[in-house]
Amino acid sequence: MCEVSFVGRVLSQHGIVDGDASKIVESVKSEFNYVNTQLRALLEAAKDTVNKKKSAVEEARLAQWLSFKEQQLVEGAKENLSKALKELDNYLAAHSFLVYPAKASIADYSLFWNLRGHITEKMATQFPSLCRWFDAVQHEAAVATALGKDYIKKSFVFPDVFTSFQSGAPKPQPAAQPAKGAAKAPVAPAKKNDKSNKAGDKKPAAKKPKQDAKATPASTQPEITKLDIRVGKVVKCWKHESADKLYCEEIDVGEDAPRQIASGLVEYYPSSSDIEGRLVLVLCNLKPRNLAGFKSNGMVLCASSEGKGKVELVDPPSGSKVGERVTFSDIEGGPYTPLAPNQVAKKKVFEACAPNLKTNENCQAYWMDESKKPHLFTTSEGVCRVPTISKGTVS
Repeated sequence: MCEVSFVGRVLSQHGIVDGDASKIVESVKSEFNYVNTQLRALLEAAKDTVNKKKSAVEEARLAQWLSFKEQQLVEGAKENLSKALKELDNYLAAHSFLVYPAKASIADYSLFWNLRGHITEKMATQFPSLCRWFDAVQHEAAVATALGKDYIKKSFVFPDVFTSFQSGAPKPQPAAQPAKGAAKAPVAPAKKNDKSNKAGDKKPAAKKPKQDAKATPASTQPEITKLDIRVGKVVKCWKHESADKLYCEEIDVGEDAPRQIASGLVEYYPSSSDIEGRLVLVLCNLKPRNLAGFKSNGMVLCASSEGKGKVELVDPPSGSKVGERVTFSDIEGGPYTPLAPNQVAKKKVFEACAPNLKTNENCQAYWMDESKKPHLFTTSEGVCRVPTISKGTVS
């Protein structure tokens, strides 16, 4: 399989081109000699007009990275590879993908194809942003399907963000063992109940109530479990008619009708098509509020980098069911019932949780409890994550 065939298969899996794209691929390969020209022709044949229409900046980025690939990765000298990888890493430190703000393009798939043999799992420390991008692309189901038997998943291990929490914690000391040959302390005989020794009185002594068997008091419920975070699917997304920074969305969260929610994401997702149709995480037990005259009934969860220079939607794992409630790893007890919206507001539950909602070095979303222990956002399909933002804030 060649580069153009791979990209064609990915586009087909995404529904951007009809069928398996094999006929289109053969057509453009027979008509054009250069790979980059073939890739552009493949995109022009796409039925998805959103992917055809690019801003001037996006068009420039597409041309730049296809040219970069050809000059630095295909024709470039091997001794200059490290310099090329560093350039990519620097760019991806501030961008989720090469062309579009929140999704891969033919440039991403083209570079991914050419970098497969160069990127190793050990590079996560040297080129963290590049490896996070590579990891995001390789996790696309369309990419895995397109590669078929040639798909080899790389498992990157990034520095653990929690190491600092654990390094200063005292190690538990084992219980002291008696020295060999030392006599065991005598066990005092249990005192007998005088009343129970009386003739004819066979009633046992009253037992203490089994408090441990009772339901866990509400006061001990982990704070994060008081929130109702569910998997939702954005069925419709449009720009607010008067607020330039707001999107209005209809999101299916498993109820009788979709919820209407407003999100300030226009700056980070310029096209509504970047949001419409995707799975998201929705905080469902907030009190409805009016945003620029639009009644918003919930909040879509995103991760932001320091200074909010970059914002990305938190993605549930592929295959997660709409309406499924998010759980948190390593939380004992439960199942816990979320509070009603008025109680969430009254007790300021979200405000209490918000400072401890973050992403780790692997871009996985987590909540940190009072003991500094992380609990990952999970569904039945796995861990929720963002494409590229590590050590970010979730809100």
